[in-house]
Amino acid sequence: LYRDDKLLGNYNAFFDEFNPIPSQQNAYSEKGKKGSISNTSTNFLEGTIFRIVEDNFLDNSTFFILDDLGNEWADHIGLGKSKVSFYHSKYNESRFSASAFHDVIGQAEKNLGNMTPQTEILRAKANKWSSRFEIDGTQTNIQRLRKGESPDHAIAHFESILVNPNRRIEVCLVINFISKTDLQDRLLRLQQNQPFQERNQIIQILWFISSFISACKEVNADVFIYCKE
Repeated sequence: LYRDDKLLGNYNAFFDEFNPIPSQQNAYSEKGKKGSISNTSTNFLEGTIFRIVEDNFLDNSTFFILDDLGNEWADHIGLGKSKVSFYHSKYNESRFSASAFHDVIGQAEKNLGNMTPQTEILRAKANKWSSRFEIDGTQTNIQRLRKGESPDHAIAHFESILVNPNRRIEVCLVINFISKTDLQDRLLRLQQNQPFQERNQIIQILWFISSFISACKEVNADVFIYCKE
C-alpha cells in the first residue's frame, strides 16, 4: 500500500487537505471533562475541541449549529452564503491514533448523505436546534443555535443552499492527535522506506485518508482536516 504511487507519489497534493490550527496544541478534551459543564454554562471551555471549532469557524458562517448527540449529522454545522460545512471533532491523547482517525472518518462518511437532506428530514431538525445542549444528564445553558436569527431561519437558509446550482459542501475533521509537520516527516520516511516507530499507524492513516477523500469526491464534497501544526 505505502508503495502505491497514487498515494505517496502525489505527496504535496495529499497535504492540501491538512490545515493546522495553533490552539490545537493546548487541546485537552473534546467537549470538557465530566463535571466541567454545568447548568449555567453558555459556552464550551477553552482548550476543548468544540470551543476551538466555534472560535475558528463561527464568525465565517451565517448560521452555526451545535448538532452533537442524539440524531446528529455532525458535531457542528456551518451555513454560509452558498456553502454547507459539517464539522466532525475528535480528541485523543495518543499521537497518530489510527483507531481515533477511523472513528471520526466513520462518523463523517455515514453522514455524507445528510449534507443534502430531503426537505422533511431537514425540517424535523427544528425542535432539536431550538433546544439547549444536554450532556451526561446536565441541562446546560448552551444554545444549539450558536449563531443566527432562529432555527427556522437556519433551515430556510439551508434549503436555499440546496437549490443553489453553485453550492459547495465541505466535510471538516477537527482533530488534535495528528500534527501536519510530524505527519509530513513520517510520510517522507515511509516514502524512503526508512524504519520508524509509528510505521503501522501511518500506513493505516494513509489508507483511511485516501478512502475518505474518494468517498467525499463521489458526492462533490471538499475535505479539510484541521490538526496541530
